[in-house]
Amino acid sequence: MSDPPRDLASALALRLEGIRLRIEETGGELDRLEVRALLEGEGSARSAAEAVLVEQLAALPSGPQVPVEGLGELVLRLLRLGTNRGAVAEQAARRVASAQAPDGGFGPPAAEPEALRLRRSAHLTGWLASGPFGRPSVLRRASSFLLRAWSPARLAGTSVRDLAAWAHFFSHPADEEAVEQADAAVAWCGRELERSFRGGRIDPAGAARVLAVCDAVALPGGAVRAGDLLRMLAGTAPSPGGVAEALDEAWAIARLAELLHLPIRRAGAG
Repeated sequence: MSDPPRDLASALALRLEGIRLRIEETGGELDRLEVRALLEGEGSARSAAEAVLVEQLAALPSGPQVPVEGLGELVLRLLRLGTNRGAVAEQAARRVASAQAPDGGFGPPAAEPEALRLRRSAHLTGWLASGPFGRPSVLRRASSFLLRAWSPARLAGTSVRDLAAWAHFFSHPADEEAVEQADAAVAWCGRELERSFRGGRIDPAGAARVLAVCDAVALPGGAVRAGDLLRMLAGTAPSPGGVAEALDEAWAIARLAELLHLPIRRAGAG
């Protein structure tokens, strides 16, 4: 039997508090600010986290010298914070645009494996397309790069991070060609999420992350639902892994709970 919403919200709040305590013990300053912001929503921790991100973005070189791995991590923090507007988002968008290679992807083509470059490019493009600072020319080239590489076969047995990246890109299509393919592609992502989750290759926290990055409580093509995942997460210990995985899990829980109108955040958390 399903938990009543009030009991589920309370259980999720306790799980988030456990993740927060773990990150407070093992994470860095920005990690601690981010998890506090996830628990608070709008509040002082979010403002402080964004201020640190402004400093870190300003310290990055621009153009071909930009370290795209570090830039990608900063943008994923903005994604988790729900920040795609304001001064920090505008600054990040400029840095992302400066890292675009002639083929439309982000970062030098020979600098890392293709799958990793596609994953990072999909996340960066999805984030740019979700806000007001993605220049049409940048989005068009990035979208063309990703669509040239796209095939449903790429999803077969893929990692949760790769699946989340493709789902993110197609849930926030960057140009008309991507819009035309988005519905079918998101359904492919939904089917693969269903297969991987039922087959045990993706755990509830990973599946929650895929839905959260799409701002969705479910994907077409599959039967994985946010409410079911949250009930599973509420009844188990936090997933093993490092600080990055803990932040991903906290964000996915907070985002899906928000979409389902579950009141799990509290003012002044942390």
